[in-house]
Order: sequence, then structure tokens, then C-alpha cells
Amino acid sequence: MSKVRKRLHMPGLLVVGDAARLIDPLTGGGGISNACISGKMAAESILLSRDRQEAGQIYEDRVRERFEVPHMRGGWFMKEKLMEVSDELIEAVVDALHSVDLGTFSPQELINAVASTRPSLMEEIRRFAGL
Repeated sequence: MSKVRKRLHMPGLLVVGDAARLIDPLTGGGGISNACISGKMAAESILLSRDRQEAGQIYEDRVRERFEVPHMRGGWFMKEKLMEVSDELIEAVVDALHSVDLGTFSPQELINAVASTRPSLMEEIRRFAGL
């Protein structure tokens, strides 16, 4: 997986969905819904524009506003960092989460569980993330 394409348009072409790399950076999901959303954005951009270049710029601006939001950038950062995580650190996090109901958890609950059961692990995670 990689980030949203740098260029999303050229004369006569608007790149949408998977071709535009509009996927969730951590799960790889969202492909169908993101394809539908970006396809609609492409159609609306064409209808709002006076020419092909303007349609491309409107589309690209809208896609970047929708898909390059802070939580997605954070997701890309986390994906890249997770590729470097040691097996030992992953096992320690999993051990710390044994009491969390994974059917209804939130990211904050995961952080709280790690912080309460393994405070030293939180420091290691902060160090690893460069925080």
C-alpha cells in the first residue's frame, strides 16, 4: 500500500478509487466505498467546471480534502512505523490487551489498557513513535 497518488488528473482523465490509492492505510479497506465517493466527486467536478483542467483541479482538491485528512496521514505514519515493530513489542501489546472486549473497543480503550497494565510499555511505544 502507498499514499494517495501525487497526480489524480490529466486532460480527459480523473483517477478514482483503487487507481487513486484511496484506501485505509492500516486496514487496506474502504476500497468500494472510497471508489463510489471519488467517482461521485469526479462527476460533480466535471459538472461544476468550465473545462478539463478546471475539472481536474476541482476533483483533486476535493479528493485531497476528503482523503488526506489528519487521521489518514496519521494512519500512514502508523503503517510505516508498524513495519518496524519487533515481535517482542507486538507480543507485549497483545498481552496487555487481554482484558479488552475487542468486539466493542475504541482506540482510546486500547491505549488505556496498555497504560494501566504495562506503563513501561507505553514509554517504549512513545519512544518508538518518536513522541
